[in-house]
Amino acid sequence: MDSITQIALGAQGIAYDRIVTLVSPFNTILWRAVAIDEAAYHVGWYSLFDPGKTMEFQHYPTDPGLLDGIEDHWPVPRLQWFTKGFYRVSQIGGDVVITDLRMGIEGSYVFRFKVGEVGHPRSVPVPAELLPSELDTSRLPGLWARLRGVHRYP
Repeated sequence: MDSITQIALGAQGIAYDRIVTLVSPFNTILWRAVAIDEAAYHVGWYSLFDPGKTMEFQHYPTDPGLLDGIEDHWPVPRLQWFTKGFYRVSQIGGDVVITDLRMGIEGSYVFRFKVGEVGHPRSVPVPAELLPSELDTSRLPGLWARLRGVHRYP
């Protein structure tokens, strides 16, 4: 899977710092790849039923600048370590949230943690809080179709 992922990233001109390939839940047929750079992450899917060895990647922003002021706040480096660097930083309302990109799909991630509040000019640390997961079961038919090799994004 790593070679298919690297070839597809190169063919699409996507630069990255690190990649991870993960099997999707409850099967070994559908694989998900996440490639990370400083300002974005890219997600691609590959099914063993796909007719070719290609992947298309979707681009999503991350905002690591939100960690300015809280980069030494204990939950931040701990989550960076725990996620092995595969995380998204986002602002939800006035909160700074770190999302583990290894478990879930876009719009339905399992682990999200509030680690700060947006301040001006820098974020302010708050006690870490596990936020409810974004589980969206309406995405399951799309995952099932993608598993069968139908090329639509789940």
